[in-house]
This record gives sequence, structure tokens and C-alpha cells, in this order.
Amino acid sequence: MIAEMRFVVVSTEYKLQGAHMEHLINPTKLSFQAQCLYPCFLSHMMTSVHGAWCNTNNLELNSLKTVEMIVDFRKDPAPRPPVILCDSPVSSAESFCFLGTTITKELKWEQNIRSLTKKAQQRMYFLRQLKKFLLPVKMLVNFYTAIIESILTSSITVWLAAATARDKAKLQRVIHSAEKVIGCSLPSLQELYVSRSRRRAAKIAADLFRIWPKLSFNDFN
Repeated sequence: MIAEMRFVVVSTEYKLQGAHMEHLINPTKLSFQAQCLYPCFLSHMMTSVHGAWCNTNNLELNSLKTVEMIVDFRKDPAPRPPVILCDSPVSSAESFCFLGTTITKELKWEQNIRSLTKKAQQRMYFLRQLKKFLLPVKMLVNFYTAIIESILTSSITVWLAAATARDKAKLQRVIHSAEKVIGCSLPSLQELYVSRSRRRAAKIAADLFRIWPKLSFNDFN
């Protein structure tokens, strides 16, 4: 059985009471709790995952294809010992692509937006071809929404708020080009962001206690 495993480690190096550490592994969720989290704990966690979870599910981790990405905003980050997996050190990555979204260790989104812009511009060719065939405006709008707008809004609730004005302008130019081809106005990038943010907030509010099963109203007092 061949499968790709991705996990996110949410941790803090401060000695806080009840510090929580969570590892998300697709499609299985593993949770760990510790009073203080040290880098060596990651190696221990990886060994536990490889020795227990993978063996149970007939999987095997490839240390040569496993990388780690550390997000650290301190001016002088302390040197970290490498994570050891199968007696081999895990290499560090500057960025990685997850579900079509490029995430960098600086949490900058220029690389991701550049990739989205390129994909959207490539699909503009098909919109222009459909325009040459004299398709009605409604069908052109449907094609734009399904093929081009879906690219521009991929994970938009995650990265747009932190995007630079220059990067936003690049995406908006794609929308303006589509408006000229179709011949009607289309939702702007900001309007798409607001609508999807509201939709996401509504889903979170409706499913609040599933996301935080231990949350109670006493936590807000």
C-alpha cells in the first residue's frame, strides 16, 4: 500500500501549564500532550508513528522523501537537532505544496499567488476560445466560475489577508481580463474573499462543538 502522509506539529517552547501538542496525520489524527516540548520529542514522535501506526496500517515511511519545515519568527532561532527517522536525519524544506497551496516557512504567499496566477492565465485561453464560438454570456460565466475563479479562490481565506497589494493586483488583472472577454462584470477578488470568509465562519459557528468538543461556555467567563 502506497500513501502520502502529511502532518502538522503545533507546539510552543514556553513552559506553560497544560501546553497542548497536536499532530494531524491524514487521514488519522494523533494527539499528544506535554508540559514542555523539546525538539527531541519530534524524533520520538516520528519513531512512535513509524513503529506503531505505520505497522498497524501496513505502511512504511521513506526517510529520503520525508522533509520538515520549521516556522520560527525569532530573530536568533536556536539551532535544532535534526529529526531522526529510520536512523536517517530528515532534511529541512523551505516550502511545500499542500492541496494546491504553497506554504513557505516565512508564511509569505508570493510563491503561492504566482502559481495561482499562472494557472488562471493558462485557463484564460480556453475562455477566449469559447468566446470565438459565440457561446452565450451565461455559459461563459459558468465556465469562468468553474475553471478560472475556482483557481483564484483556492484557499483564499488563508492567504489573501496577508497578501501584498502587488500580488492582489496580479490576481485582479486576471478577473479584469475575463470581464473583457465575457462582456459583463464579475465579482472582484475582495468580494470573493468576503463571501467565502463569511461562508467559512458560518460553517465553523454551526459546527462549533464538533471542532472544539471540550469547549464549554465556562471557558468564556
